[in-house]
Amino acid sequence: MLEYGNGRAKAKMEIREHHLNSAGMLHGGAIFALADAVFSAASNSHGTLAVAINVSISYFKAVNSGVLFAEADEASFNPSSQPISFP
Repeated sequence: MLEYGNGRAKAKMEIREHHLNSAGMLHGGAIFALADAVFSAASNSHGTLAVAINVSISYFKAVNSGVLFAEADEASFNPSSQPISFP
């Protein structure tokens, strides 16, 4: 995580061999994990638990080396939503 706060977050991931799938490309799960981490940091930056109801991702280009950067900006913030409690 590079930075987070006020509904925003930025992170990077250096692609390493253990991130590659059997085809030698970056595994979609690794990309999704990076995206989910910045989403979580941005949406929880207000100190109130926030979780995703539905998440999807589209992959535009296969890569096998380099550094990925992810950035999240909160689209809306509704502090009056019903809180979720976990037993």
